Amino acid sequence: MNKPRKLKFCPVCGKIANEYKYCSFECKKSRRATREEWTEIRKQVLLEEDFTCRSCHKIFEEAELEIDHIIEIADGGGKKDRKNLEVLCKHCHKWKTKIAAGLRIKRKI
Repeated sequence: MNKPRKLKFCPVCGKIANEYKYCSFECKKSRRATREEWTEIRKQVLLEEDFTCRSCHKIFEEAELEIDHIIEIADGGGKKDRKNLEVLCKHCHKWKTKIAAGLRIKRKI
């Protein structure tokens, strides 16, 4: 007997999605604008923080830096709120994410 397929929902509007993740071409297209918007926010944050990791205070090339949500979105932090964004090098970001994941597990217990 076949298992019933698990329904997937469009990440833009919440309607039932097709096999391509979105419910419609319009939702897929609107998501692209969000990516472009995020690219602009990322550039702005990097420039404002002088390509410097907020944790280790070293200067890096753009490719070695990531934008981090200070308060994770899963914990209620704003996705595009500038006050909730910081620049971290890949090493520091990985370290911070690992610690946050451990804290989340402890909270669930």
